[in-house]
Amino acid sequence: MALEAAARALRRRRGVVVPALHLWRAAAAFHAGLGGDTASLGHGGDPVWSVALHLRPDLCRPERARPTERARSVLGLPISGFGQVRCGGAEFAVPTDVEEAAPGGVSAADPRGGGAEHGARLVEELVAAGAAMLVHLRENVA
Repeated sequence: MALEAAARALRRRRGVVVPALHLWRAAAAFHAGLGGDTASLGHGGDPVWSVALHLRPDLCRPERARPTERARSVLGLPISGFGQVRCGGAEFAVPTDVEEAAPGGVSAADPRGGGAEHGARLVEELVAAGAAMLVHLRENVA
């Protein structure tokens, strides 16, 4: 990714470390331990859904949340992920629109299990993790 390449270049050329906290990866690790609904975990659901409900409820429309609608196939082949189908025991990248793979933009998650309260707990953990990284860098990186 472009941001990762830029961060590597900054570290290599200037000795500057720019850590990135990826919301999806980091919060997903905290999700279950904080009481998150396993059915809500995934693209179009948690942890992003709950964090958004906590931080920016004005931008969310929880009344429009609906259960996952599973896409059946593309080109007569089973969908195995975004832009991927399975054929002959292997995964193939096939250009697809989001609506083909995930009707309504939701795949493998039912966002209705998320909530602002869960988002608040996730944000608290994310902030603590970010602070721990800054302390570590201050104490261990010249």
